[in-house]
Amino acid sequence: GVILERQGDLERAQTYLTKALNFQVGKLGGLHPTVGDAFNNLGAVLWQLGRLEPALHHQQDALRVRCHNLGEGHPDTALSLGNVGVILEQQGKYHEAVDHQRRALQIREKSLGKDHPEVGASHVNLGIVLERMLEFDEAIDCYKKAQKLLKRAVGSLHGWEDQAQRHIARCEKKKEDRKKKKESQKPV
Repeated sequence: GVILERQGDLERAQTYLTKALNFQVGKLGGLHPTVGDAFNNLGAVLWQLGRLEPALHHQQDALRVRCHNLGEGHPDTALSLGNVGVILEQQGKYHEAVDHQRRALQIREKSLGKDHPEVGASHVNLGIVLERMLEFDEAIDCYKKAQKLLKRAVGSLHGWEDQAQRHIARCEKKKEDRKKKKESQKPV
């Protein structure tokens, strides 16, 4: 299933991952660590297919299994929190999404260190939600932290630094557009 996902054959990947998940739950039980990974993999494919509700359900199951087996402070638990947050953001549930992304960031900083690339990814994910919430200053701050961290951690050739710069530029433009709109609506 994972190979089919990487090849872009998402429908077949979903079929195989569903079979694998059902088999693993039947043989290992619903709380086995391997089952948590299976929930995550199927949730990722469903997300890519745009099936947000079942994707959310599977990512929440992955989070539950990972919390049970690894604890609240494990990087894989943070990964699941972030995945749930991404789906919630896409569903327009911004307040829930920002809570998940903040928790994922805190766990990653504590468990991996503040200079780890996954911390940079968490800053980007949090910035995206804050941008959707029109919290432009805080979003820009997240993007700048990500840009600085990722440049140090993986270098400027990776492309993440450029991606962060595009996020910053887009956010600054939205902030300026919003300011102009408010000014044009002021009574004369």
